[in-house]
Amino acid sequence: MTNNSFVSENHKPIGVKLSDWIFIVLCAFLLLFDSRPWDYLRLIDFILLLCISSSVFFLLWWSDRYEREPGTSIIWAFAWGAFPACLLSIIFGSIAGNTVSGAFLEEFFKLIGLMIAFKRGNIQSWMDGLIIGGYIGLGFAVYEDIIYAISENDVTSMIIDRGLFSIFSHTFFSGIGAVIIVFGLLTRRFWLQLIGFTVAFTLHLLWNTVLDLGLFPYINEAFFFFYAVLPPTVVITSAILLRIHEKNLLEIKATVALKNGQITEETFNLIKSLRMRREYLSHISSATERSQHRQRIHAICRQILS
Repeated sequence: MTNNSFVSENHKPIGVKLSDWIFIVLCAFLLLFDSRPWDYLRLIDFILLLCISSSVFFLLWWSDRYEREPGTSIIWAFAWGAFPACLLSIIFGSIAGNTVSGAFLEEFFKLIGLMIAFKRGNIQSWMDGLIIGGYIGLGFAVYEDIIYAISENDVTSMIIDRGLFSIFSHTFFSGIGAVIIVFGLLTRRFWLQLIGFTVAFTLHLLWNTVLDLGLFPYINEAFFFFYAVLPPTVVITSAILLRIHEKNLLEIKATVALKNGQITEETFNLIKSLRMRREYLSHISSATERSQHRQRIHAICRQILS
């Protein structure tokens, strides 16, 4: 399918090494045994939470079709948001104790995960910023919803309420901010990285401030639009535009790789067309081999974009 030397075998994205998980596991242990959600949530509550969060998860999964992040990296990003980012925000937030610092700390600790993923070579395009930042934000939102739920008498109602009005929120804050930060990282413009963080922080602060001040009566049209409609609309629109951008960028860079003899004509077609990928994979009978070929195509795409 391609020259074997084109794909680096030494590339180990975040989540592959055991050392990637030590800090996450430690934070998970501390957070879980401090909050003990299993004492408060019933099976139906966990199922509801899973169903609600799946809407964001599969939107990001659909978006990342041309150059999909490895599954271990996606799990790592989700876990970073759910445990280290959440735990550190709680610890430092209890010291600062106000809306401004709370929004700042939450975005700061979430986006540390983005920077770690970038350093490990997971991020080659703007889309990767939305994907990694979005999964980190989703992980944070899920565990934050659990914390809110276990503090209420009616756990199920709180999960539904938070699911309707906030499940997209942290993906909205962190994902949009991450896209701008990644643009700054890829073009080596530090000021864009600062703007990206400022955007994530400002969106988060505005969200919290409007809620704290009660500017919209609860569950009226303006409240519903601001909390339930606006975040998914922005995230979905961004995902569609970035997916188109990544497809075009891949085709441009793959054309150069083809001319340089780094890839074959067949590989070029597989890179630029999802339909051709499906047709190619349909002729492979073994599910294991299909998975291996699919992963290799994604690895080639990552190498071309890097």
